[in-house]
Amino acid sequence: MSKILLACRDDDLRGSCKGQLEDDGYLVHWVTSGEDALDYVQSHEVDLVILHADVADRDCSAILEVLRSFRPDVSVVLTSNHFDYWNNFMTWLADACLVPSPDLAELKETVGMLLEARREEGSVTTTQFAVDWQ
Repeated sequence: MSKILLACRDDDLRGSCKGQLEDDGYLVHWVTSGEDALDYVQSHEVDLVILHADVADRDCSAILEVLRSFRPDVSVVLTSNHFDYWNNFMTWLADACLVPSPDLAELKETVGMLLEARREEGSVTTTQFAVDWQ
């Protein structure tokens, strides 16, 4: 069973995502801050992180950069309603960038595709970065 970390402050979006992903057979844990997401990923095995830009207790791209620095093997889906994120080249560290929607079909399809690629290849590899989080 694939393990997903959902990092999102929005109760409705988080509840909808969690419920539908669990219905698809994934084990989903959630947190409400970027710092909690980083702590969770450091101490637990996860296959994929859904990082919603509203967890930006720090800049979301900084959270993404730090996450990639110590867990380059974890797939990351970045979701944001703020189009300024799509102009930031740091979002390229994510495996996918989506605009959240009440219809979670695109998110579920993307999650399935990334997790299938992990299974086929053993893991999705990305560049490792050295970043000081403190």
